Amino acid sequence: MQDLIQAMTNPHVWIVVCAYWLFSAFVGALEAPDQNSSKLYRFVFRFLHLLAGNVNRAAMQFKVPGVEP
Repeated sequence: MQDLIQAMTNPHVWIVVCAYWLFSAFVGALEAPDQNSSKLYRFVFRFLHLLAGNVNRAAMQFKVPGVEP
């Protein structure tokens, strides 16, 4: 229990939590790729969502209307 309290009072932990929150917000604000999107943008979109832990959103974007996989 002491280790948990020590971790919660460590400012480095909060810096990492805030950085992850900002990264997740950035990734969540990306527009979903459409049929006119480049392959690079579709890859970056999926990759960033996988890194952010949005596995469901990344998996759903594998099926873009009008685009072959």
